[in-house]
Amino acid sequence: MSPSKASAPSKAEIENLFINNDDFESITAHLNRFNPIRVMRMEQMEIRHSAILAWLLDPNENHGLADGFLRAFLAEALKGEAGAKLDALELYQADFTDVEVRREWKNIDIFVMLSLPGGGHGSPKNWAFVIENKVHSAQRKGQLKDYLSVAENALGDERESFVVQGVFLTLHEEEPDEAVASRYVCIGYDHVYDVLTSLLEVKRSQLGQSVQHFLEHYLEVIGVMTDKNDEQTKLEETAKRLYREHKKVLDFIMEHGAGSDFSIAAEDVFGAGLKYLDPIEIDGANFRFNHIDQKMVSFLPESWYNAFGQDGYSWLGCEN
Repeated sequence: MSPSKASAPSKAEIENLFINNDDFESITAHLNRFNPIRVMRMEQMEIRHSAILAWLLDPNENHGLADGFLRAFLAEALKGEAGAKLDALELYQADFTDVEVRREWKNIDIFVMLSLPGGGHGSPKNWAFVIENKVHSAQRKGQLKDYLSVAENALGDERESFVVQGVFLTLHEEEPDEAVASRYVCIGYDHVYDVLTSLLEVKRSQLGQSVQHFLEHYLEVIGVMTDKNDEQTKLEETAKRLYREHKKVLDFIMEHGAGSDFSIAAEDVFGAGLKYLDPIEIDGANFRFNHIDQKMVSFLPESWYNAFGQDGYSWLGCEN
């Protein structure tokens, strides 16, 4: 039996979808918009997010934000956290002239050391931040505790002059392991989106055009990840409405027009435009074609086709 197929739409129905359709044009424009982070398929890669965030957090880098993102990010993480070792307001007003940011240092995603004027001689002490970044993966048992120990041991003789604070950055609001929950503060990617959006708005005139474009691309990516991107939400609603209004055409396109690397390769072997039960010859072997889709190709050897009674076969008990 031939698989069920979407009925062919009329010419008028196809024209209504593609010609002067504002919804279709807006979705096409959005999908064709260039975003280098998406092009390189980096949006789901934790290590790439860590690289971007470490760049933004480092006041000595060439983004033009100075210590703006570092100050805002850490203060946001500490804000309202009663168990934090550091005070958000104190940090927000601190002198950030002597900062060192390390990425993937001793397996710690981002490590920030802030040396304060007079730090290490009574109060205030210097500050060190162990930032663990989780996009989709979950923490391993004991992982967060290990990173704190690594940081403290690496400080060596200077350990007593530093306050070490853990920061747990997550996409899915994961809580840190109970054993170290009191030593980590939590912050989500939604907060990163808000902080960076505000900072870009305030600092835009001071930033180079290439930096502005990159930050806009990154905000687009994390906005989609966190459902904070209003444009994405509106386009999703538009897409649903477009599908409801043009379901017949879109179903027909998906069945007959969708392609993949696999389906293209299969058509190279079997041939394009084949119909159900068409005969095929490949390297001297004979087959009967069923169908090709994005993930599979279905066919029968000619000998099986004949043994089953060709296109008139029936299996008792399977009539329905």
